[in-house]
Amino acid sequence: MHINRLKTKHILAGAAMALALALGACSDRVVEPPPLGDATSHNIAAQIVNPKPVPTDVAPEMNGERDAGALTRYEKGKVIKPENAKTSEIRNNGGGGGGGGGGTP
Repeated sequence: MHINRLKTKHILAGAAMALALALGACSDRVVEPPPLGDATSHNIAAQIVNPKPVPTDVAPEMNGERDAGALTRYEKGKVIKPENAKTSEIRNNGGGGGGGGGGTP
C-alpha cells in the first residue's frame, strides 16, 4: 500500500507540473528584445531591403554593342585599362601626433 501512495503522489506531482507548464505557455504577452541603441537600430534598418522601393522613371543606361565588345575583349585577354584616376589630395598641416590640435593653417 505504501508503494501505491508514493506512485500516486509522483503521478499527481508530474501532472501538476505539466499543467503548470502548459498554462504558462498561454500568455498573451509579447516578449520584446532589449533596446540596443540608436546605432544598432540604424545598422539593422540599413541592411533590410525595402520591399516597396521608390519607382524611378529613368531606365539605366544600356548599350548591347559596348557590352558585347567588352565581353569579347575580356575573353581574348585584351581588356582596356582604366584611366589613371587619382584620389583627392590630402594636405597635412603639420599637426601633432599626440592627438593635439594641429599646425597653423
